Amino acid sequence: MKIGQLFRKKIVGLLSDHKTDSASSIFVGFDKLKSDEISQLRNNLKAQGGKLVVTKKTLVGKVFEQEKDALSKDVFKGSTAVVFTGEDPVSVCKTLFDLAKDNENFKIKAGIIENNLCDAKKLKDLSALPSKDVLRGMVVNALASPLNLFANSLNQIILKFVWAIDAIKKQKEK
Repeated sequence: MKIGQLFRKKIVGLLSDHKTDSASSIFVGFDKLKSDEISQLRNNLKAQGGKLVVTKKTLVGKVFEQEKDALSKDVFKGSTAVVFTGEDPVSVCKTLFDLAKDNENFKIKAGIIENNLCDAKKLKDLSALPSKDVLRGMVVNALASPLNLFANSLNQIILKFVWAIDAIKKQKEK
């Protein structure tokens, strides 16, 4: 085998590993984006558990062979990168749409969110949702709320007893 073929095979293997490890993948266009903006995006995505991979479209097409027919032909036109989202696709979508809002050269093309094909509009809707951490906090709050109310009610009963005794003490002192 030639070195180029081995190199391509290794890249396809790495992309396949990223696809397997990630819950979702998002295809983005980055025409005329500056290298420092791409570096900043990579850092922001890394903080959210995501990873931006820029490689040849033919290699990406090999990794996403099953989904390639269902994806729009526009997805693989122009400069295309793949963002692997990790565990939380919502926070990664928010990061991507924040950059797209500030930079007209960056476009979200489509995505595969937990084996469901999504266009840019669906991804935009997904980015409006709260992140997994916020949703977990909301669930914990909803579960803890009745317990807090019960504890406060018991505390009020004890306080009313103490206030009543204090009122009797003050009355006897007069």
